[in-house]
Amino acid sequence: MKQPQGELAELPALKNQAQRLAMKMDLSKERIELRLMELKNSAETRILTHRMKDLNRLEKLEQVRKVNLLAPVVYRSARIVRRVSHRRRTSTKKRKTMKQ
Repeated sequence: MKQPQGELAELPALKNQAQRLAMKMDLSKERIELRLMELKNSAETRILTHRMKDLNRLEKLEQVRKVNLLAPVVYRSARIVRRVSHRRRTSTKKRKTMKQ
């Protein structure tokens, strides 16, 4: 296999470096956003955007968890209603007439 030249050869190294950086700095959202603004390096930006997505996902999970802790009963009852409300498409009357 041919060795990649120029920028392509640097990509894996850059990626590792960026990952190490991301791990080292306790990257808050604001910091990541600022870093993304000043960066032009594609490998690092990709990693940072992924990190942002992960942080967003974690934040949403936390919010959901808080809501569930505050109102587990409401959540449960809503789920039961949802489970029950799956109606058949055809009514019983139609089904009876189709069988005859």
